[in-house]
Amino acid sequence: MNLETLANELLIDLFEFLSSVHLLNAFHDLNSRIDSLLLIHFRTHGLDFRSILKRDFLTICRHLSIVANQIHSLYLLEKDDTPGQIYQFYSYDFTLHRFTSLQSLLIYHLHSDDTMNKILLDLSHLSNITHLTFDECYFAYDEAEALTFMNIIWSLPKLTHSYMKIQFKSHIYFPISTIISSTIEHLSISDIEPQFNEMTHYHILVNFFKYTPNLCQLKVDPPDILPYAFDNFYFQSPILSKSTYYYDNQQWSYDYVHRLTYKTNLSEWLTLSHIQFNKIRELCVHLPIDEYFWSIISKLERLTLLDVLLNDENENYDIQLQILLDRAPRISLLRLRNWSSKISKILPIRKINLSLSQLDLQWYKWYDHEECVVLSQLFLDIQCNVLLIDVTNRECIFELVHTISNLRALNVRCQDDKSDSNTTSIDDELIKWLQ
Repeated sequence: MNLETLANELLIDLFEFLSSVHLLNAFHDLNSRIDSLLLIHFRTHGLDFRSILKRDFLTICRHLSIVANQIHSLYLLEKDDTPGQIYQFYSYDFTLHRFTSLQSLLIYHLHSDDTMNKILLDLSHLSNITHLTFDECYFAYDEAEALTFMNIIWSLPKLTHSYMKIQFKSHIYFPISTIISSTIEHLSISDIEPQFNEMTHYHILVNFFKYTPNLCQLKVDPPDILPYAFDNFYFQSPILSKSTYYYDNQQWSYDYVHRLTYKTNLSEWLTLSHIQFNKIRELCVHLPIDEYFWSIISKLERLTLLDVLLNDENENYDIQLQILLDRAPRISLLRLRNWSSKISKILPIRKINLSLSQLDLQWYKWYDHEECVVLSQLFLDIQCNVLLIDVTNRECIFELVHTISNLRALNVRCQDDKSDSNTTSIDDELIKWLQ
């Protein structure tokens, strides 16, 4: 069958089964009809660069001029498996204001003030933006710069939904815009510290509503809150509460909490909790844990990120790690911090299912060559393709790269690297040695 004999609707349905890079490589420039259908596809589906291979990302960048003014949604990320993505995007002389039809923009894990300033300049040209997300971003802005950041966002003429999980530098509080936005209806603010030392909760809310008069939904996730309707909760001590409900001994389920940090030693608490966190997706837990932990977190089926820290040396912590992994079949990112010097203690992860894609060992330990050999064998079992690790010497890097065939991204710090924070990649002696 000739592909061109298919109806437009069938071709568009077919495009949904192919990645953006495959579509552009296979179909672009075949004829004007196919090109117009490609534009329809990208107008509907946008460009999502999450976990994309670098070569595929660069291929799409070469074709962006063709589809840029048709794209309605764009996701740009600076993750461990996509390092330097936003920088590379701008290095192709692309600016966001070329995406004239853009309605939804997500920026993830950006920590560069210079790049953020470029994005802010572009935002003023994006008059069709309705949804804007900054997730897990950090900017070393002072008070005036942070206020400018907020005012630019509040000035977007069609913005209705905004989600911001941003940290500014120390002692810089979340600024309240001095621009009135008549369009923002849904606003979510997470991990941003409001200026509670100078303003009461009441005045903060008053100002929010003053400068967003059409706000329908406001979600603020500050520290030290009760877990009734917030996504993130830090559990450091027992929650002692009294319900006005007649049956006070019933289970209370806090299903809004999706990210939980559990750091406490509650062995002295003999009474188990009625509180339940049943929909946790990200868990940071300090070992050892006891029955109190399992009384509040009995279900880990939704868990995709597990961050495990050690409070002290305990011969059974590898067993506790195994129990956690057995109960969490969907983990994609595992982070081990303050771990034992014995690499054998992390071997329980070899029994984890194939969902694990990223292993982060880059915390408080330098792995030597012998340990890297063991890790290489471990990776053959778990099929993980992203590794973050600190190694004692540069020979370890070669061991990891040459023996882990499925490794897609390696984020490594080397103990014998003499470079400092002021050294550029061009002058970095270790990078030159690796090349």
